[in-house]
Amino acid sequence: MVSSKHSRNLIISGTICTIILFLWPTFMLISSGAVGTIEEKLQMLSENATLYHLNFMIASLIAPSILFLICIVSRLYKKMQLNFFDTIGVALLVAYSALNALSYISQYSILPKLLANGNINAAKMWYMESTDSLAYFFNQLGYCFFGIAVIFIFREFLNDKGINKTIGILFYLSGVLSIFAFIGLLMQNKVLNLSTMLSGLLIIPIAILTILSGIKD
Repeated sequence: MVSSKHSRNLIISGTICTIILFLWPTFMLISSGAVGTIEEKLQMLSENATLYHLNFMIASLIAPSILFLICIVSRLYKKMQLNFFDTIGVALLVAYSALNALSYISQYSILPKLLANGNINAAKMWYMESTDSLAYFFNQLGYCFFGIAVIFIFREFLNDKGINKTIGILFYLSGVLSIFAFIGLLMQNKVLNLSTMLSGLLIIPIAILTILSGIKD
């Protein structure tokens, strides 16, 4: 029997994650009006970047909300002692969170300062929409760590039943796609690198299923 507190935590974590994951693409579409070369886009951002900054402020909440969700769903917060796989998974999630924060927060901290100083070449290295940038590389590396982490942490969910098994399968798929996306980046294979979008989209049904699991229990 699942405790009422755990059920409530499932609903809360799933709801927070769902809201953020729906808000982010909405603001991303609104703020993606700039067209042209990287230099032209950066020039437009130097003149007006309010929506762009807001978009990435929301994006920087993604990792914390996903970590909260994983911690609750996997019951890591209830374990007195972590086994080897869980320990490695947690370490990788910390690395994912740090790299994700660096890549997203840089869009409204480092990037504006470089643009204000007219340092376009350095700005290009921190511009997320450039797949050749450090920000994009750190982001993809972070999601690669996320992919390995969830494969370790949710390995036992595949032997479970019902919603838990479905959540486990979706986490595995999301994790594998994140790893493939990073490999695609290293190989400069744009099609394979697009796996990162599919990986992110799979978190939405996971979050919704988490809410349903909390309601059901």
